[in-house]
Amino acid sequence: MTFSGKRLQKTSFARTQIVAEKVAGQNQGVPATMPAEKLTKAVIDALKPRQARYFESDGHGLYIAVIPTGVKRWVSRVKWRSTTIDVGLGEWPEVGLDEARRRHKENRAMAREGRDPRMPATMFFRDLWVDWLKVRTPGWGELHAFQVRRLGELYILPAFGNADPATITPLDVRTAFLTLWNTKRSTCMKVLSDFSQCMRHGVTLGICPTDPSRDVRTAFPRKAKTIKHRAAVTDLEGIGRLVRLCRGYPYSPTISSALQFAAWTAGRPQEVVGARWEEFDMEQALWTVPATRMKRKKEHVVPLPRQCMSMLRAMKEGAVSPFLFPSLRSKHRHVSIESLLVALRELGYAKDQMTTHGFRTTFSTTANASGLWNTDAIEAQLSHAVAGAVRSVYNRSPYLEQRKEIMQWYADLLDALADRRAVNLQSKTLEDLDGLENEQVAQETSDAGRLDGVVKIYSMDLDGGPSLLPGAPLLNTQFQTCEMDTDALNAVSTKKLKE
Repeated sequence: MTFSGKRLQKTSFARTQIVAEKVAGQNQGVPATMPAEKLTKAVIDALKPRQARYFESDGHGLYIAVIPTGVKRWVSRVKWRSTTIDVGLGEWPEVGLDEARRRHKENRAMAREGRDPRMPATMFFRDLWVDWLKVRTPGWGELHAFQVRRLGELYILPAFGNADPATITPLDVRTAFLTLWNTKRSTCMKVLSDFSQCMRHGVTLGICPTDPSRDVRTAFPRKAKTIKHRAAVTDLEGIGRLVRLCRGYPYSPTISSALQFAAWTAGRPQEVVGARWEEFDMEQALWTVPATRMKRKKEHVVPLPRQCMSMLRAMKEGAVSPFLFPSLRSKHRHVSIESLLVALRELGYAKDQMTTHGFRTTFSTTANASGLWNTDAIEAQLSHAVAGAVRSVYNRSPYLEQRKEIMQWYADLLDALADRRAVNLQSKTLEDLDGLENEQVAQETSDAGRLDGVVKIYSMDLDGGPSLLPGAPLLNTQFQTCEMDTDALNAVSTKKLKE
């Protein structure tokens, strides 16, 4: 196909006009991708500011932006990972035309290699650390941000601050943090976490090929795991003394009731202190702990013995809080787990003798030692998972009826032990095997240093009135008299008055 000279001239003129109009329109906003001409010093000096910012192209994505204030800035436009990004190169004339072209060429080469041109061509780990903090800090709290920076200054930057992130190896990481791992393992775990996040940030920017700390934890020496059981009272004599002390705890009626409730139900401490009235069926004597408050996130039904129900009915008469055991400061909050632990310490139990979780151990040990009950029923009462994956799928029985019998037997046992009655642990009826006369029992307990007479104990209830009611919540506002061990009184430092 051929064109006449006149027609070809007309076509070339039309194309030139179209290109000129296109460039003129682009100068008002976004620059063109492939401009027709390159810039010169004279052209740049001749560029005048307008009401809006505009661009002049030097070709291949290098532009100079003219700001309404008269400032002229270099812009390097490159395509990196399917995204077009603009990188500032500095202002004219501080950055000359040749220097701008050289930097733009470097940016294009970095983009082709998969590296982010916005990052320095030669970057130290310190620069990567600063950039990572800049990205992540806005989403952190003030305290956490301070801790991350402080750990970096103490442990990370001294080891890798001047290193090239791309050349750091797993061996370098292990060598740098091995001493910290052996002396301060928890701190080392935090340091490794921060270091790993920073390196992964570098991976996404194309600065380093991989995170060298990814497999380092498995290369550190490991200590043999030791199973540390929570302390608990498991001997029958000790259990009786524990129940007597919980009954007579004088500093807070609420805490005294919570301790007894924990003993009767074998519930986890967080389940006990957070118990709400709405969770109780007073007619059926059942406590249903919702799944949201359970460790295994499954609803748990706890049968309640007569002793516990008697206490709950007395407590409900004057209840003003949705919680069974409200905080002294606010009826909208419950007592803390720590308050129960403090009470045990005040009762004379060291941390290696008894804990709030120990009530569960006491129940499990005693019930299993009796040999009277199905072990699965005992585990169900403790809300433990059934051992074995297949068995747990097919065995979904809650053993509720049998658990009712177990918990009533256990509550009766606690009462018998607290009253110093000899019991037959292998008997479901807990027959009183008192073969000793009362005088002999008194003599034996006195020899053990546990019985020293009758005393009067005065304590303050929530309304400020003195009260004490052994074996039940301290709700009345009258003086009461009870029999209590001398060592118990000494342990809690209560005031006693001899009659």
